Amino acid sequence: MASVARRVSPPQPTNAAPLVRLVAYTQTVGLEQWLARRKRGVATLVLSLLWLVLAWRGSGRPYHLTLLQEPLVAALLGVTRLPTAETLRRSLAYFPAQAVRRAVEAAYLAELPRRPGRVWGALDAHQVPYWGRGEVARLPKGWSGSQTRCVHGLQLLALAARSPTDRRGPWVYVTSLQGLGPGRLIALYRQRWRVEQAIAELIHGHALNHLVSTRLHPNRIALGFRLLARNLAIGLQIRDAAARPTLIPEPLAFRATQVDGLGLFRQARRTIYLVPLHPLPPHPLPFPWTRRVVRLVA
Repeated sequence: MASVARRVSPPQPTNAAPLVRLVAYTQTVGLEQWLARRKRGVATLVLSLLWLVLAWRGSGRPYHLTLLQEPLVAALLGVTRLPTAETLRRSLAYFPAQAVRRAVEAAYLAELPRRPGRVWGALDAHQVPYWGRGEVARLPKGWSGSQTRCVHGLQLLALAARSPTDRRGPWVYVTSLQGLGPGRLIALYRQRWRVEQAIAELIHGHALNHLVSTRLHPNRIALGFRLLARNLAIGLQIRDAAARPTLIPEPLAFRATQVDGLGLFRQARRTIYLVPLHPLPPHPLPFPWTRRVVRLVA
């Protein structure tokens, strides 16, 4: 009885209770074939989870590992203590760039059937002119809707709001592309705008503009893990909604609901019992990469 008692840890507080769902989801989309590599010591799957948690916590820099000094994170990873920042930085050499790229692609494709629906995007060009919302009457007649004009080799495009209740527009834009109709231009720039939005979110939400080394390969892998973290974060929201969510939160808002959150947990061998402050779905969450199971307790 004494030996069994020693294997059951006392309850410990945590500020990462919602994180268990995100880590569990990561291990259900088939990333093992790309992230598992031969390595002595800490397994690369554990190290990849550590890189992902670091990105979800708002940093992609190994020297911010102190942000993860959270006992629940170590328990989920199946280690008694987290590796050092230097060990984490050196681990980037174990991941081939092509494999990380395939993992990023796999995380995106995992929820692709549930991604239908258009995303609003504005044309990426100078706005000529724009007087603010609610000032539609100040635009000259003939500029509402998708109509074009050519001035000094530049094509001006006026794009109306999508619906009568949509107050985002109309706007007037200028582009140097010629020979394309308004519909084709709108579709083309919408795709480009979505890419730029993703880059902006990564820069501000996942420290994309901070490199980890002066060499190409470590930087490429570190950025790959931040891209992977973003795809997994969006994928979890799509899976929960069983469709494309009406609103996909920005990184800061996402962390507030899917990463940060108070709770209590205790560990008995390979089972972690978690009592979150805010209720989570009651079914057990398997962690096959670290051979753990999380059971949520009301």
